[in-house]
Amino acid sequence: MLRISADEAAKIEKSRLNGNEIIIVRSGANTGDTCVVTDEYRDQYAGYDIIVTLNLEIANPVFFNELMNTHYMQAIIKPLTVRAAQPHINSEQVQNLPMLVVPLQEQEQRDYAQGRIDKDINRVRSRFLQALYRAVTGEPITLDFVYGDIDEEGTMTPLDGQQRLTTLFLLHWYAAKKEKISDDKYAFLSRFSYETRYSARYFCAELVKFMPSFETTLSADIKNQAWFPFDWKDDPTISSMLVMLDAIDERFKDVPDIWEQLENKAITFYFLPIRDMGLTDELYIKMNSRGKPLTVFEHFKAELEREIRALDEKNGQNTADRIVGKIDKSWTDLLWKYRSSGSSDADDNIIDDEFLRYFKFVCDIICYRNGQSPQGYSSDIFDLLHLYFSADEEKAVANIATLEAFFDCWCKINGYDNPTEFLESFMSYTHACGKIVVDSRYKIDIFEDCLHFYSDKSGRIRQFPLNRIVLFVCHNDLFTAPKRSDIF
Repeated sequence: MLRISADEAAKIEKSRLNGNEIIIVRSGANTGDTCVVTDEYRDQYAGYDIIVTLNLEIANPVFFNELMNTHYMQAIIKPLTVRAAQPHINSEQVQNLPMLVVPLQEQEQRDYAQGRIDKDINRVRSRFLQALYRAVTGEPITLDFVYGDIDEEGTMTPLDGQQRLTTLFLLHWYAAKKEKISDDKYAFLSRFSYETRYSARYFCAELVKFMPSFETTLSADIKNQAWFPFDWKDDPTISSMLVMLDAIDERFKDVPDIWEQLENKAITFYFLPIRDMGLTDELYIKMNSRGKPLTVFEHFKAELEREIRALDEKNGQNTADRIVGKIDKSWTDLLWKYRSSGSSDADDNIIDDEFLRYFKFVCDIICYRNGQSPQGYSSDIFDLLHLYFSADEEKAVANIATLEAFFDCWCKINGYDNPTEFLESFMSYTHACGKIVVDSRYKIDIFEDCLHFYSDKSGRIRQFPLNRIVLFVCHNDLFTAPKRSDIF
């Protein structure tokens, strides 16, 4: 990338990039190579390349860039670049390229993501496979709704549920190959396809025909096949499938009769043909416009609800509805004032981090009250959730009561409108009659400090130190258990 003067830029104004275009290399060894112009390159200049501006109402730049790089399109483009001297392609040739046009919603079909290497995705993958494992080895499971449409030929196109369906495809493939199921029984797997992701489509077709040796990892075995092109290693959907296949093998390698259990409907889902409701395009836009994965908090909330409902079934109670209702209403109202950790970031205008920090605080107090130290346990919120609130935990009911009490006590304080007003009534930075003196390094609102800094460290120093923890526990304990003398 070169810097140019304003005068030079004015001469090549037509080469200015606005974002969402596709750049095509015009000449040289890389002729025909393409890329999508992302926002970071907006207002830059591409003076030596062909700039393709798409009608965004009918065309997705990422889709068409991927289409241009398929083996099919490269086989069309490369012969056009041949010249006597060096490879070259012109704008007229690009305009005349035969381009496949599919509905926009299909162009925007998302990559398979459950196999990505990412801390949050790793957790989602592990928990989903654990749920499938329990279904195959114990109680059957229903994976909620899959929304989509079925055409006259019986082809189902999902609008949502792609991730689950792909994982089920891979699990069925694994069971068929591991247990040497006859070809005719798993022939239906060849009908699973990624309509608009060509590399993924060809990969799935080759995978169904392939018989692994099971002498090494599945991913290594597959990558070593002649039908696996080198560039597929960089395809996000294929890479994710390979990671998932290794994870499936690790989880199910010692499980017998997987195929039989799958045939006996160990894993099912509900299908909703939304075209019958006349909502296909509108619903797709609503379901996919956000374009972001669920947050850690959203996963946490769903997991907490699932665990409490399992406990309710075991004890014949109805605690889950009450707790989830409070998370959505009174507890969110309580934390709303403290959202965004005090930042002005518009994208962080939520209470997720504050809730999870306070949850960790409550878990640590439960640990202390059990005569133990949190230092001996994981600080991961999902590990803490299962440690203290799972249906298998002996003290889960009492722990849920503690969690509920520690939130409720701050929601309504007699004589005060909010926690800050209450805390300022008996805490001060200077000596005053009947008030506790607070170190000027910290906020008087110890509740806010806990929400923003609990479990955070600056080097080896706690941002919410032990003396603040003790003081805060005393306040909570006065609210929740006024007759207790054993705070820890």
